[in-house]
Amino acid sequence: METEGSTDNVSVRDRLQRAARDLWSQVIDLGESYVVFIDRRGLHTRVELGEDGFFRVSWQDEPSWITFPRTFENPREAALHAYQGPHD
Repeated sequence: METEGSTDNVSVRDRLQRAARDLWSQVIDLGESYVVFIDRRGLHTRVELGEDGFFRVSWQDEPSWITFPRTFENPREAALHAYQGPHD
């Protein structure tokens, strides 16, 4: 579990990868500010750090992506919502 100050020396990339792997999900693509992994329904799911410092969630809906309207401060919380698939 992340605690205050525990992410000071950990890159965003590492935090995103860890968040996806904590869900036992297969990582499909990984960049400096995003991770794409498989959600519980087998769909591609993306968690990305925005320029505003908040994490955004989206799901692939061929050929585009559906973006969740809520943003998150923590990549683990974003990944958990992403893993659940599109929801309100």
